[in-house]
Amino acid sequence: MHSCPLLFIACSKRGFFSDPSEFQESRCKVYTSTVQTYKVIYTKYQIMKNSMSMGFRDDGRALSNMLVALILIVVAVLATVGIAAFIPVDIDRVPAFVAKVYSHSDNIVVRHVGGDPVDFRKLNIVIYSPEGDVMYSGNADRDSTNITKQEFYNDGFFESGEQIIIHVSSIPTGVYRLALMVSSGTILEESIYIVGKPMAKIAYVHYDAAGNDWHNLNDEYVVITNKGGAAVNLGGWSLRDEAGHVYTFPDFTLQPSQSVTVHTGCGTDTATDLYWCSWTPVWNNDGDTAYLYDADGNLVDSYSW
Repeated sequence: MHSCPLLFIACSKRGFFSDPSEFQESRCKVYTSTVQTYKVIYTKYQIMKNSMSMGFRDDGRALSNMLVALILIVVAVLATVGIAAFIPVDIDRVPAFVAKVYSHSDNIVVRHVGGDPVDFRKLNIVIYSPEGDVMYSGNADRDSTNITKQEFYNDGFFESGEQIIIHVSSIPTGVYRLALMVSSGTILEESIYIVGKPMAKIAYVHYDAAGNDWHNLNDEYVVITNKGGAAVNLGGWSLRDEAGHVYTFPDFTLQPSQSVTVHTGCGTDTATDLYWCSWTPVWNNDGDTAYLYDADGNLVDSYSW
């Protein structure tokens, strides 16, 4: 029995033959045809060689044999290349997926929003400090005490719509870099985020100024309070309403347990009061929402009425 394992594997994987016995006859035809072709080539080559050594006979058979041999060589090469094309080549392809990363309280949430599923055994999550030091590193193993998952993955893969929750209460609040890696060390995704949601909150919105709002803009204001235990730099943060009006904070540090009032009208900024300097009222008396965003555009807090 002839053995053609590569041909069988290639064709069966490609779906050409669903049954090994079905492949038997075809593979033997290919095998026999290939062997016979090379035998004919060899015979023609010997004839051509002998004819050449005799110095081209008048009957022209040497030239004919040479041309036939060349044609058969070309055919054999093409056939070999065609067969080789059916043999699959396994490439260690790195999965590609899109992750959305955001923070909430003392957790970092990595949400799979599209792309390839990723085997948890090959996924490693690393958090780097701004200086490049590793603050956290752990394989996303379903039994890990450092990582919990909101959903239960019975197949061991991280797929679209699922998320990983990383507890980082031991890491100080700050801006860090997150890298999701496969076992080869290839970085799949990098994100900048804040570990531990800053405790700057919208404490109160005085949306209905005394009298006519248009004439008393500075009596329309928002109070921001730092309810955490560390200072918060509000520089680059923003306040927004539902209509899209935006106030961007100057370089301003809010100490723990301290508050700052952002007035709608104009004035001179102090340690307790900031001024939007809008020429129109911002906050609607009949219902609106104040949104507080950090410098990276993450929603920190909101206040509705």
